[in-house]
Amino acid sequence: MLNFAAPTPSPAIRISIVEENDTIKKSLAVIIDSAYGYQTMSTYQTWHQLTEHFLKERAQVIIASISEANRRLQLHLEKNIQQFKKLFPETKILVFSVFEEEKDIFPILRAGADGYLVKQTSYADLIEAIKEVHTGGAPLSFSVARKIVNSFHRTTHPYLTSREEEVLRLLAMGKTYSQIAQDLFLSGETIKTHIKNIYTKLNVRSKSEAIRKGIRAEAFPMVF
Repeated sequence: MLNFAAPTPSPAIRISIVEENDTIKKSLAVIIDSAYGYQTMSTYQTWHQLTEHFLKERAQVIIASISEANRRLQLHLEKNIQQFKKLFPETKILVFSVFEEEKDIFPILRAGADGYLVKQTSYADLIEAIKEVHTGGAPLSFSVARKIVNSFHRTTHPYLTSREEEVLRLLAMGKTYSQIAQDLFLSGETIKTHIKNIYTKLNVRSKSEAIRKGIRAEAFPMVF
């Protein structure tokens, strides 16, 4: 009789939460910890606290939560993300915010956020977004993706061909490579070639970086 060892379970995704509201912060931790394969390492009220303790915990994903319609918090978030990414560039940051206007979203993405969800997002979708951002994706709420795509329509990137711009817009909408291939009636290999060219021309290494480059301030001056 053959004996097979049980498969080794994948390690849980390590997550830290930054949120000023204690009740919401605790609720997010409970929701995350109730999902298999996810672990809340710590929760903080400020980014200063997160940075101070980060080396001890090394969370892989940071949930940056803003639950109050206080623009001060959103403006501070841009600065905090920039500073944190300089210290820990490989750590993923997923924003979960009440703000969903272009003037609030785009600076956050340019600052280095890897994904952006609005507060209407279901908790099930939040869990999926954590997994997506952890594996190199750029999760965006539909309303956020639509604003990015609309901005792409208002301008062109000087380095990209029209086809490459079209591929980048579909990436911003959250489409997979196979979905983009179907939408554009192209092969999967052709789409991979376009994406490789986009990454090379924009000097980026991931989808989230490409989207951030596409919405940089000089490309969309009318937004700010």
